[in-house]
Amino acid sequence: MLGLSIVLDIRRIIIVDIGYPSYRQPTTSFVCQKFLVILHTNIHVAEMNKFNRYNYLVNLTPLIDYCRKHGRLCQYAKGEAFVQEGSIGKYFGCVETGYFKYITVTTEGNEAVVGFAFENECVCDFNNSYRRIKSEVSIVAGCETTVWQVSFQEIKKLIETIEVEMHDTISDALFIDIYQRHLELYRKSPTERYLDLITKYPEIMDIVTLREIASYLLVTPIYLSRIRKKLSQKP
Repeated sequence: MLGLSIVLDIRRIIIVDIGYPSYRQPTTSFVCQKFLVILHTNIHVAEMNKFNRYNYLVNLTPLIDYCRKHGRLCQYAKGEAFVQEGSIGKYFGCVETGYFKYITVTTEGNEAVVGFAFENECVCDFNNSYRRIKSEVSIVAGCETTVWQVSFQEIKKLIETIEVEMHDTISDALFIDIYQRHLELYRKSPTERYLDLITKYPEIMDIVTLREIASYLLVTPIYLSRIRKKLSQKP
């Protein structure tokens, strides 16, 4: 079974085939993503530095605008949970300052960073919160962080009001994002993945710790330090 993966470049859209999960057939909204977006060469740089790919695959502006207009500006201390693993996520948020990290715990009891949400990005455990399923990750403030937040049930009602298939469209965008990252773990070396990361989002080096970056790249902090040292020695 085949689907479509939309790989975004600053000047063009490339459409390639990927395996599509057997338990889901492509929805109308997903197929229409072929024709959903036309990227222009004059896109503002400020709009191109969002960390997560799904930001370019689905229009989340109505949800973000609602959150800022009707939400409450909340402050989270470093290490404080926005969503706790094993609980149902109650909120949908838009990060104002700081950042959140998505973490899980390995069988050895170590914290593993599987994702981030930075300023002007949405933060939530979308599919599990939508279906009222317990979260398999914790979403934790990586530093003192402020976020506009509303109850997830409000956002669910808004989504169903805007478009019947909007939930599927968002889910498809999240799948594409995660699947592309999964493939890159096999296609690219740790050095290539590190270079991709700091090229796409150079600000990350000033925001998160090297330990968190290493965890996200699935390497040890020592190995990441070796990569950085080797790159710094290149002419």
